[in-house]
Amino acid sequence: MTSTTTITGIPSTAKMLIIGAANLSPSASSSYGIQLGTSSGLTTSGYQTNYQYIYDDGSDNEAVSTASILMGGWSASGSHELICTCYNVTGNIWTYSLVAQIDGTYEGGVYSQGGVTLGGSLDRVGWAVSTGAFDSGTMSVTYY
Repeated sequence: MTSTTTITGIPSTAKMLIIGAANLSPSASSSYGIQLGTSSGLTTSGYQTNYQYIYDDGSDNEAVSTASILMGGWSASGSHELICTCYNVTGNIWTYSLVAQIDGTYEGGVYSQGGVTLGGSLDRVGWAVSTGAFDSGTMSVTYY
């Protein structure tokens, strides 16, 4: 999986997405997250994401993002398993919740939640990566 990985073809009737990833690892230390999108492309702004993480000896932090369903910034030596549930409340309004665990240099967990209003019907999901790409990992999407 690379930073340009996008899954398209999600039908406009989908009300819920479950996004999973296993052994996800960046090629360089970077911040990354999931973006939802329409036929115009991935939505890169307007997210109301609040995320928290804890790792190693109990270090923790929280932050916000308007660019994606953010997982935070992590080193290239880490890998992640995650599940993200996105729900279509009404129209083009989506809420989401992501839970991930981190292995490697920083061992711990991440929790992100929030919402975004898309400019049309959702038909794709993809990744936003601040530096480099992913050098390993598998992503799947199930929709209902």
